[in-house]
Amino acid sequence: MFLSMPIKQGGLGLRPLTTQHMARVAVGANSMMTSMDCVSRVVADTTTLRKPLLSALEHFAVPAATKSAIREGKQNLFREEIAMLSETYQGSCLPSFKKGSLVNSWLRGTGGMRSRDYITGLKLRFGVIETRSQKHCGHLSGHRETAAHISQKCPTTQATIIQRHKKIVNLVGDRAKREGFAVHVEPAIKSEDAVYKPDLVLVKDNTAHILDVAVPWEKGTTMHEKHERKISKYTILTKDVKALFDVQTYTVGAIIIGARSS
Repeated sequence: MFLSMPIKQGGLGLRPLTTQHMARVAVGANSMMTSMDCVSRVVADTTTLRKPLLSALEHFAVPAATKSAIREGKQNLFREEIAMLSETYQGSCLPSFKKGSLVNSWLRGTGGMRSRDYITGLKLRFGVIETRSQKHCGHLSGHRETAAHISQKCPTTQATIIQRHKKIVNLVGDRAKREGFAVHVEPAIKSEDAVYKPDLVLVKDNTAHILDVAVPWEKGTTMHEKHERKISKYTILTKDVKALFDVQTYTVGAIIIGARSS
């Protein structure tokens, strides 16, 4: 079903050929039946065309095979498909990708990606990466070896997970340095009885900016919710950050990048 979702909602925008063919035959037959040409009307009344026309009317649940009626019937079917998909485990992540023009733009395949990376990305997004016949992770955790587990918590991929995180942090830090910021990576900030270590503290013009990075697995919640949790976590450090970095102003930000590109 992900294949038929519009790109702006995280799919590939591919409609089933059977549906498209049925709709076109029905509209064509209907046009012939209402044509001013006598021969066209006779041909349209043959069993060869009437049978697929009636099948289309039943399939799309419409009274007539006009373009507008068929279009509305297709939209109704599509809404039903989305509703069915949303109730499944795979479909539970749909809200994370909905209306994300930027995070879904790569699905068009025009971003200069290598073919194998594009295919792997599609498999990851749609949850169809091949798994072993042994469904559970080979470690003592007992977790199922799902793409989410491998991407987030598996001991075998822990080094790669950390590397992914640091790559984003370094990318942001390097850009900040070029913009004239003093960059502090994972500074220890003591507040009461706890110690916090945000990924980055950027200092410039008497202002300190905390930035924390996260690469969560999309489960249906929006990235805004994850962003707000990060902001809430570090907002309480206002006095401590001002004192530690000797600044007058303090801001908190977060960079949230979904593991499946949301």
